[in-house]
Amino acid sequence: MDFQTVCEGSALGTELVRFYVNEGLVEPLYTASHLPDDAEYAEEDLTRLQVIANLNRLNLPLGEMKLFFEQPERVPAIMLEHHQRLQKETANSQTRLAILDNFDLARFSDSESSCELLAGLELDLPLSDPERQRSDRRLRSETIRRLQQELDDLAYELTAMGMRQHRQFLVILILVFLLLLSLGWIVGPYIL
Repeated sequence: MDFQTVCEGSALGTELVRFYVNEGLVEPLYTASHLPDDAEYAEEDLTRLQVIANLNRLNLPLGEMKLFFEQPERVPAIMLEHHQRLQKETANSQTRLAILDNFDLARFSDSESSCELLAGLELDLPLSDPERQRSDRRLRSETIRRLQQELDDLAYELTAMGMRQHRQFLVILILVFLLLLSLGWIVGPYIL
């Protein structure tokens, strides 16, 4: 099946399907261009993308999605860890909501009074996980690096192809010149 059919069938949209193909979670049958949009997809690819869509909806991180498919024996542990993490995040979110519910939001009228109010709070909540943020940044950086490398490879191939065509043109031009020159030597004595 084609790219659009897979995008519609998985309900992921074109950008996410391209992303998951580029991340290696789905390996379609490629055409000569090696682009996800031009690839041919099997029924198993659509099924896998539907699973990925639901893992995405469950907020499973990309690294764990990869483990989900690469190490099927670890699926129960992966899902249990994710469940526990979501429970903790939900409890923290409920605590944050309860704190915000108790605020007189009118007191957040300007930056100075908001800073005084927030500085005086003693919250027993975890800070944002910098490792998770670094991991997300690292994944984006790796994706960007890989895409830049692919672009560089394509640019090199295009340049090499252009050089080959240029050389072929020069060879043909020289052959035509030699042909005309030899015709001049052969026909020249008879014309005079």
